Amino acid sequence: MVRSQDVTESICAFWESIPLSRHLGIRVEEMTDGRSRLRLSVRPELCNPASSSVHGGALSSLVAEGHVLRLGRTLAVVEADVRTDGGELVVEGRGTSKVWRS
Repeated sequence: MVRSQDVTESICAFWESIPLSRHLGIRVEEMTDGRSRLRLSVRPELCNPASSSVHGGALSSLVAEGHVLRLGRTLAVVEADVRTDGGELVVEGRGTSKVWRS
């Protein structure tokens, strides 16, 4: 029998092994029941020079790992809220991703 903790640890290790996630500095803080909490440490190279706001591409990377709304045979639909440490909403997003099955 596979423990849910083992699955969670495997998913976290996989996420943190992705080169883009490492490059952006995204870390998994929590993962339970189809939900995850990720942390992106803001650095100058992730920000738009004109406004000092975080680039939308970096924020979209967080949305890609949101709450699973629907998991089909080949596609998954996810949604996510991206918030500051203080809880202020920065982005609401929804995305569709290809599901890779082994």
